[in-house]
Amino acid sequence: MIVITQRPSLLQHVDKILLMTNGTISMFGRREDVLRALAAHQAGQLQNGPFATQLP
Repeated sequence: MIVITQRPSLLQHVDKILLMTNGTISMFGRREDVLRALAAHQAGQLQNGPFATQLP
């Protein structure tokens, strides 16, 4: 099943997240890993790590 949403509350029900920015895939990975990466990014500390695939 594929879910397209802007509602963060629906993210608790998914296994993987594909994040799109300006029409391109910017991040893909397990829910926990992508949410951790987004939190780090919002804190200004985004580092490349093994927990999520970041695409150009």
